[in-house]
Amino acid sequence: MIEIKLNEPKLWLNQPCYAVTHAAALIVGINPDAITEDQFCQWIVKSDWERTNDAIVLSRALNPEDKTEFIKPNKDEVSWHGKINTSFNAVLISLFRAIQKGILPADKCYEPKVLSPKTNEGQYGRFREASTITYIFDGAPNLGTTTIDKPDLIAWLEKYDMKDNIFFQKQQAATDGGLPGYLNPDHTHYSPKLHAAVSAWLAVDADPPGQKNVKFALETWISDHVDKFKNKKGKVLASDAIKEAATVANWYGQKGSKDSD
Repeated sequence: MIEIKLNEPKLWLNQPCYAVTHAAALIVGINPDAITEDQFCQWIVKSDWERTNDAIVLSRALNPEDKTEFIKPNKDEVSWHGKINTSFNAVLISLFRAIQKGILPADKCYEPKVLSPKTNEGQYGRFREASTITYIFDGAPNLGTTTIDKPDLIAWLEKYDMKDNIFFQKQQAATDGGLPGYLNPDHTHYSPKLHAAVSAWLAVDADPPGQKNVKFALETWISDHVDKFKNKKGKVLASDAIKEAATVANWYGQKGSKDSD
């Protein structure tokens, strides 16, 4: 079960700029609301069950009689959560490095750190003793408040060919003539056999063969249009692959027609 989905993508896209953490979340396709800063000042993705458990902890602290049970995620949820955190962190680091190198323009915000008035020790180093509280600014921008203008973000993604994300959905659809990815030969995960099966189903369904064997009609259609279904090396479907695609497309299953059920 994948919990964190990108809800209302249009609302997120209609923004002039994005916090770096939000931009990273949108690029990997998760809700920016799921991003939080942990006790070690690290940005992480919190799943729905984690946030629910956090709320239960708070509720129990305020009301000792609260007996609400904590949610226990299954192995798939934990595994997915680890993977999505890895993807999010990879993109976040890329954005951070690009900003630090000046490759990606950004409005940087720096968060002040409070130093102890006794020893004047802070999280980022030791300084001379002082009798008053001292504020310093960390050398790295705060990724939760530093923002990137939308045009600059899109230009950076385009420059490094990172187009498999929400920011390029409309552009990709226009480029593909509105075709879904599985019918687009230029898609990274294109499967000619799947393309053939879907296309044959659409064609034969639009002009049913009547009493004729459906499987035969599907195989014939794919064979007649086999040049449309080539792999990355330019090879067309072999005869066995044509039969397999026709079987997948056949709404009567492997038997081929209603009469043979």
